[in-house]
Amino acid sequence: MDNNELGQCIDILKKCGIILFTSSIGQILAANAFNNKAVKKITEIKNLLDIESLVIAENESKLIMLLEDIPNLAYDLIENATKPLILKYDRPSGFEKEFLNQDHTISIYIAKDEIIRQISNRGIRALAGIPLAMAAKSQKWLIPGLAETILQKADYVVNLQQENKTSFSSPSVMSLKANGEIKILQK
Repeated sequence: MDNNELGQCIDILKKCGIILFTSSIGQILAANAFNNKAVKKITEIKNLLDIESLVIAENESKLIMLLEDIPNLAYDLIENATKPLILKYDRPSGFEKEFLNQDHTISIYIAKDEIIRQISNRGIRALAGIPLAMAAKSQKWLIPGLAETILQKADYVVNLQQENKTSFSSPSVMSLKANGEIKILQK
């Protein structure tokens, strides 16, 4: 990603906008997780599709800014992950309840993607997002015109991975409770 494109992306995120980018788990619609207006936009899309949203961070050190009482086991899982990992954590804090999943958890994706690293280095500590691969599994995605309506919500489309030909991978999904209990939901 060149500096001009990255600058445009950061400007959109700082102005409560939504970006569409490609990650190792597919395309994601995302906004600045620390801007309530931006998170509300993502929440509206999440509710329209009736799917789960994600908090996307560059690395485990960003978790400290997002959550309280993170079990040490979470850091071990992230460090030893061999493929993309989503943690469903049962003690979310600092997010509107509408943004949370139906089971009152928060899903956290620790992204190893270059775009997330670059966005994080420019001061956007985390993103609130929706993985479109999950949206495509929703029955509501089949409603005529809905997919186009959702995609039009993106204020900026990032072109980073076009040349890298990123291969997509289904993430491992694990439920993590504050008491250290872990459950594998998807390998």
